[in-house]
Amino acid sequence: MIQPRLQAVQPNNTALAKKTESILYGLLEGMSYAQKTTCFVGLQNTIFNAYKCYEFSAIYLPSNTMQFALAGKSLSDAVNSVYA
Repeated sequence: MIQPRLQAVQPNNTALAKKTESILYGLLEGMSYAQKTTCFVGLQNTIFNAYKCYEFSAIYLPSNTMQFALAGKSLSDAVNSVYA
């Protein structure tokens, strides 16, 4: 009998992606103005939702399909708040 290997094809660089997310948060904190503006919050949300899109990028798994769509919409909203 063939065993399903769905877990083996999920993104396997989540530790690297999490470190990259932390570095981006640190850069944003260090290079931004002390006052938390709408643009700053939008950039934080952009980083967070981009990581979530990566985390749920295996959309062929039923558990990730809707979560990826929601993360993509949230990413679009965050980017729009930065550009507005």
